[in-house]
Amino acid sequence: GFEIPEELREYRQVTLEKNTLDVFDNSNTDILLGRLTAAEPEGKSSRLEFVVFGVATEYCVRCTAEGLLHRGKSVAIVTDAIRAIETEKGEEILKSLAAHGARMISTEEALRLVSKR
Repeated sequence: GFEIPEELREYRQVTLEKNTLDVFDNSNTDILLGRLTAAEPEGKSSRLEFVVFGVATEYCVRCTAEGLLHRGKSVAIVTDAIRAIETEKGEEILKSLAAHGARMISTEEALRLVSKR
């Protein structure tokens, strides 16, 4: 099987495959989160923010954001890089995620975040 490297600082991006709508159904997701947090310099891990985007808001985006928030992670959702199947339902989900601590950002803001790393 696939093994996640112990040292992740040399990677700019890590992609996890998933077979369901929820990336947390992949047992490597929690391992990766733990290693990402451990890889941050002392004091910086509390500022680590996960940027979420994709299709569809009601399914994959919601599952990922909720899973991260449930695990105490900071989440930023790129609102112009997601799409809902049903607009009203998507808006409700974003409001709920924001109420639980997710930050809504634009692609431009996300790119600025990435360029700071």
